[in-house]
Amino acid sequence: MNFAYVNVPFHGQESILAALAAESVYQQDPNMYWDFHKTLFSSQPETAKHDELWVTTEKLLELTSTMPSISPEKLTQDLEQEQTMPQVETDTTLYKKHGVGVTPTIIIGDTKISDPFDYAEIQKIIKEEL
Repeated sequence: MNFAYVNVPFHGQESILAALAAESVYQQDPNMYWDFHKTLFSSQPETAKHDELWVTTEKLLELTSTMPSISPEKLTQDLEQEQTMPQVETDTTLYKKHGVGVTPTIIIGDTKISDPFDYAEIQKIIKEEL
């Protein structure tokens, strides 16, 4: 059994830019991926301001500035040239194929969990799959 985390950039250009950055961070240092992910999500504006543009190259560089293994030059180049777009497109194909419309979504085998926070249901499906 494998665990896969898929970028789901269905919130417009900002989502795509964030996904490109996440893939760049992963390529540069896989161990920093989750730190980047947590930092990005905790930096989201409060709900009332969420529709304002906030994911920018400058913001992403700021968020990774405390991550010494992430090259700002490489990240900038990856974003400007969309170097990690093939990985983002793979994720896009996957979420569309499986009908993912909200995050988080958990799919085990071919079963989409209706409540991604229902640990008992997740555990039950995993046991059935094993």
